[in-house]
Amino acid sequence: MRLSVKILWITVLGGMGVFVLLLLLINFRVIGNMISIETLENPESVLASEIIGEDGAVVGKYYQRDRSYTNYEAIGKHVINGLIATEDPDFYDHNGIITRDIWHIPFVQQWIGKRHGSRSLTQQLASRLLGNNSDVSKPFNDAKSNFQNMQTWLLTVKLERHFTKQEIIALYLSNRLFGDQVMGIENAAHMFFNKKPGDLSLEESAVLIGMLRGGYLYNPCRSLEMAKRRRDVVIYMMQTYNYVSPETAIEASSKPIILRYRNIDDDGGIVPYFRNTLREALESWCREHKKADGSAYDLYRDGLRIYTKINPQMQSYVERVVSHERQQLQQRLADQFNIKSDSVWNKWPQFPEIFTKELRRYREETASIYKTSLSADSNARPVYIIRITDRYGNIL
Repeated sequence: MRLSVKILWITVLGGMGVFVLLLLLINFRVIGNMISIETLENPESVLASEIIGEDGAVVGKYYQRDRSYTNYEAIGKHVINGLIATEDPDFYDHNGIITRDIWHIPFVQQWIGKRHGSRSLTQQLASRLLGNNSDVSKPFNDAKSNFQNMQTWLLTVKLERHFTKQEIIALYLSNRLFGDQVMGIENAAHMFFNKKPGDLSLEESAVLIGMLRGGYLYNPCRSLEMAKRRRDVVIYMMQTYNYVSPETAIEASSKPIILRYRNIDDDGGIVPYFRNTLREALESWCREHKKADGSAYDLYRDGLRIYTKINPQMQSYVERVVSHERQQLQQRLADQFNIKSDSVWNKWPQFPEIFTKELRRYREETASIYKTSLSADSNARPVYIIRITDRYGNIL
């Protein structure tokens, strides 16, 4: 009997010792990909550079991944209240690890053999920062899942210790995807409603917050019906936790979703030729100028703001006129060749292929494929295969 009790104590204490040792190794970044405090305190380390028009509007961006950090003060109250109501109603009353989060500790998961409860908003942020986006759906007897949960749990404690609640909310909303691979609340507000995060209405805020539970399923560009259904759930949750009155909730739920979709990236948007020309000048400027630490500026990562004299409204008018004139010229071409359809390719479907094969690049690349030679000092004998073709590359 005593031997059994002794073995039990050794097993329990040994397991706890291994758990504590793993936490220490993760904390000091000996194993795993734990984020340093310096990185956490500098959320703007990788940001898109923005081209600013004469009126202060963004007319284009340069980036590797489009991300913009948004300060807490620039986020509308409806966005924040909707987030708290749907994701973590007790956010202001706990320190990141709440009672139900105990079930996410790895050795407890192994003991109970199943998952309980949901995670706090801070834990969700920690998981996003570590890249463990879907670890809660993995089997809890999987060692990799347990290790990821330990990292998430430890980073949650660090976040709560070094950041205020407001800063955590700003970090969370700046690091979440809002469908269509849109990173951050600022980009989402601009893309779907052409507004700043602080100017979003109650129903617009609810649409974006609803997308956090399913960026594809509740994307209003894909299904207005599903997006409205999820939006109404968010509004109901805000009413439940007294962020809005019942009358306001009913009024907001009765409104349709009105999108002002505007996709601005480094290829689309207005003034594409200007932005491509400006890119070359900016890359040269970045190579010649140094930051305070002596390193060169990076156009695609340093979040530069480039102010120009471009008037976005006037530019839109000009591009609209050019587009209209181009359509008129296309119609004249169709009338001249007696083409009923608006596409030349319907009249001569073989034209693109013939045109492509007339290009010098096509002929050179085709020749390089079918003509191969070996080096002179090779022991193997060179063999040449030349394809006999007609003018357009067809085999005779």
